[in-house]
Amino acid sequence: CSTDSDCCLWSHCSAGECDHDGTWKPPAGSPQPTSPPVLPSPTPPPTPNPTSPPASSGGYCNWNDCNGDVQGGPWCNENSGRCTNGCGGTWCSGGGGPTSPPTPNPTSSPISSRGYCNWNGCNGDVQGGPWCNENSGRCTNGCGGTWCSGGEGPPPTPMPTPRPTPQPVNVPNPTPPTTGDFEDGLTLTHYWDCSGQSCDATTLQPWNEDRYRSPKGYQPQDPANFGGAVYGEKMWLTAAIMNIDMGPSDSCCGELDSGEGGCGKCVLIQNPDSINPDWTALVMKKNTCGSCVSGPHIDVNVPGFDVLEFSLANICGADGTGLTENESTILGEWYNTYQNTKQAQHLCDQLPLQYQEGCQLFTEWGWTTGNPRNAKYKVVECPQAYKDFIASQFDEGGITAAGLP
Repeated sequence: CSTDSDCCLWSHCSAGECDHDGTWKPPAGSPQPTSPPVLPSPTPPPTPNPTSPPASSGGYCNWNDCNGDVQGGPWCNENSGRCTNGCGGTWCSGGGGPTSPPTPNPTSSPISSRGYCNWNGCNGDVQGGPWCNENSGRCTNGCGGTWCSGGEGPPPTPMPTPRPTPQPVNVPNPTPPTTGDFEDGLTLTHYWDCSGQSCDATTLQPWNEDRYRSPKGYQPQDPANFGGAVYGEKMWLTAAIMNIDMGPSDSCCGELDSGEGGCGKCVLIQNPDSINPDWTALVMKKNTCGSCVSGPHIDVNVPGFDVLEFSLANICGADGTGLTENESTILGEWYNTYQNTKQAQHLCDQLPLQYQEGCQLFTEWGWTTGNPRNAKYKVVECPQAYKDFIASQFDEGGITAAGLP
């Protein structure tokens, strides 16, 4: 930097140079956004059919003392398990009748009025088991029986419905905001220097530099672990947030020495320079920088994403920090090797186990540049669950038992 007054981030001296108007210019050769790759849609799992028991040797299904008639249709005659357990017939062996070749399970026809399946002139016996008696279509087309109506027989035994294809559980949420609600012009960066967050400096009493550390809970969190997203967001983050009016600090999460405010308050952000430009992330202010770029700027906390070359406050490796200096920078310069953070996700495996989940969650976003400059933001209410969680990580004694790495 030519000077720190315009380009010094909290714990960072950003790369590049400062223009005369204070605009930060990226270094030569800095990666440019690439077109997001088209990701294949996941193939939904097939709807399960009734599970077939292991096929038995040749034989046939019958309801008339093994008189040689193959009854129950292809489904019941697939094997002895289907005949006896699924259809309620008798499995006849010894060559009494031909074995029907295996066929796909019949598709259920529309359910008819109450009746029953029978092979003996509608004599009142409910034959064919629950599957054949589900409806007339199954009885006549799938099982080869006669559908008897008019109340001659008792109602069929209900057949347990095959388990449907699992669907994602959606927690009821407010309608996600549209892009029209957002403001443009936000610069994004990333870091993790293990040092304490400035909103916690006034919480720590008495001051003790050796206890001024970032808890592990300040890494990216999955809203699903806290009851679900509130705005449709994919992750919860903490960050240094500058030049965004967020109002006074929330009592949950510290205060700045300057009284600037905003601690414990949240913004919702989108990053067009990513493979998931429609994703949103909720970001809580836990840090700031007194001499940063003049526009809105968020420097998100992600373990492994510090850039040591520009970091002014990296203390990783010291007692209670959870990461070594090398571990804190494993993905810091991902853009020199990969097109997006998703491609670098495997590097998260080199972090201590308690930091891998947050690292992996962030990389899923797929930033395509290390310093997106036209991200979108909107000040929103922080979810109470997130405020409670962050409040549990740090108190007047420093990192709590819940936040220890």
